[in-house]
Amino acid sequence: MSIIENLFFMDNKANTTIFDDDSFADRADQTVQQNQQILFDLLHGRERQLFSDYVDAQSTIEGSVSAEKFCYGFRMGALLMLELLNDYEEFAEGQIFYKKP
Repeated sequence: MSIIENLFFMDNKANTTIFDDDSFADRADQTVQQNQQILFDLLHGRERQLFSDYVDAQSTIEGSVSAEKFCYGFRMGALLMLELLNDYEEFAEGQIFYKKP
C-alpha cells in the first residue's frame, strides 16, 4: 500500500461522507439507507444473503473508487505544487508577486 493510500485509510473521517443536513446528498443517502433496510427486512433466506452480498460488494467498490480518487487528487495537488516550485522565479518576476513601488 502506498503512503497516500495509508494516509487515506488511516483517517476514518476521510473515509466518511459528511453531508450538510437536509442537503440533496443527505436526503439521497437517507433514502438509500431506508430502502436498503426495507428490502433487507422483506427478504429471507437465499435472497437476503444475495442482497447482503450485493450491498457489501457495492460498498467495497465505492471504497476502492474513493481511495483511487483521493490518491489521484493528492498526486494532482503535488504536481501542481512541483510546477509552482519549478517556475517560482518566473512567478516571482511576474505580476503575481510583483510589488509596485
